[in-house]
Amino acid sequence: MADKTYLDYSGLSEYDALIKQWVIDNLSASPGGYDDTEIRALIAEIQAQIPEAYDDSALQAAIQALNDKIGAESVADQISAAIAALVDSAPENLNTLKELADWITTHGATASALIATVAEQGEAIDALTTQVNGITSISSTYIQALFLEPVTLEENQTVQQAVDALSEGQKLVLTQDVDENLAINNDVVIEAEGVDFSGTIQVNENVAVTVIGATFSGEVVVVAG
Repeated sequence: MADKTYLDYSGLSEYDALIKQWVIDNLSASPGGYDDTEIRALIAEIQAQIPEAYDDSALQAAIQALNDKIGAESVADQISAAIAALVDSAPENLNTLKELADWITTHGATASALIATVAEQGEAIDALTTQVNGITSISSTYIQALFLEPVTLEENQTVQQAVDALSEGQKLVLTQDVDENLAINNDVVIEAEGVDFSGTIQVNENVAVTVIGATFSGEVVVVAG
């Protein structure tokens, strides 16, 4: 390449030779100037790797999958439906948290009185719960007793003797009042509808005793086994 003359910029003369050499190495001798053949070839190679039409099927499939998870309704519609379900049939003046908070503040004294009343009735509620549980237990026991073999008093047999003679799967059926003292040391079921026990009954704490339909005017004592 033939040498060329370049302007000697003030202050840069010491770099002149380096600049000249770079121009000689990087510019062609022809008036066309910079040879960009290599860069054009590289661009052509990159363009060849780009498809004419971008295939967005994978993106469309992902969008469809997302739509399937969201459902046909928009997010806004789903939020509106959730709010409607929360409000349900609440009156217009009590269907927001702010309105509820205002109502509670305004009726604080009434709410406190209601809480106090509920607290005062706590023992009564507990007692009622105990009774209900007891009724449930009695009903279950009564149903089981229906399937036991009924045994009645034999001639000249005492209630104590009949209780002692009971075996598993049997129940003693009494129709007359009992005025004798009893000691029950084995699991027994006694069906005594309308029968009054006026004597003392001692029950071993380790046995299960079920008496259905009777009253007790006498004393019932639980003794250690």
